[in-house]
Amino acid sequence: MPVLCLLTDSVSFRNTSKLKRNITEAVEGGVNFLIIRDEDHDLTFLKGFVNDLKKNLPTSIPISINVGLSKTIPQGIKSIHLPEKSQLHENDYEAIVGRSVHSLESALLAEKRGADYLIAGTIYPTNTHPNKLPEGLPLIKSITSKVRIPVFAIGGINSDNIIPVLESGASGVSVISSILHSENPKLSAKNISNILKENYNFLINGKKFI
Repeated sequence: MPVLCLLTDSVSFRNTSKLKRNITEAVEGGVNFLIIRDEDHDLTFLKGFVNDLKKNLPTSIPISINVGLSKTIPQGIKSIHLPEKSQLHENDYEAIVGRSVHSLESALLAEKRGADYLIAGTIYPTNTHPNKLPEGLPLIKSITSKVRIPVFAIGGINSDNIIPVLESGASGVSVISSILHSENPKLSAKNISNILKENYNFLINGKKFI
């Protein structure tokens, strides 16, 4: 089953009620993995947000919290996502642990340390990092050819450019703006999800995360 991961951003946290509603609609549309990220709130706040969010979501939806560059993790956070530069080690935690990577070297190190999945990018130009030169599809190809854990591509991905990402070996995609900031998060998620489902089995070699 292909992964459609939705990440939050600091802009979306300006209105938490709307954010919760958009996330719920996105899950109804096909999002099957969530990573909660916000640089303006601490991890205790994000843990509370996730606990409240879970009340409106199926129990089957995995939810991770991006812990940023925090050196300690509050008790009660069961699934974490690490930035590439985080000094925390994946194998210190029993729950699901993922890491963002921007190079093959970082991907191999994360896998060695026990990462359960990787988010790799940036693939296409994106408003989230407007001044960053995308690593592009070659990054996905280089990583998926060397690691055994699932790799989810990120960066400017939408319903028009997913197929080349899958052809490069990704087990799914991670998105922000194309769903979270759309006028209809449910419909946007459904469009992307349908493309993933229709092409997944034909384009990658059966890697599974969910």
